[in-house]
Amino acid sequence: ADPQIVASRGDELTVEVGLTAHHKGHFEFKACAVSSPAEAPTQACFDENTLTVLEDIYYGSLPDPNYPERAYIPPSTYPGLRSDSTVGVGGTLYKYKLQLPTDLVG
Repeated sequence: ADPQIVASRGDELTVEVGLTAHHKGHFEFKACAVSSPAEAPTQACFDENTLTVLEDIYYGSLPDPNYPERAYIPPSTYPGLRSDSTVGVGGTLYKYKLQLPTDLVG
């Protein structure tokens, strides 16, 4: 899938992630505005534009008010984890609703 999209400030979007190694952590999602497909975004640009987690669609983990950018991964023993054969052996799917920063422009 193409990681580039056209979106507006504060838009909500849904992302699905396949994970092959569970390390009891969390995901953080970032965005960077570019003026053309040929422009290469920088890590600094991504670091300035962290998305806010609104919902854990598959597992119902609640957003952390202290760390709104963190999408927590449920324990590997959580009942009902969704397996994904497209990401490799033992892959698990996660799906989150996120919000773009309201000041992201490009």
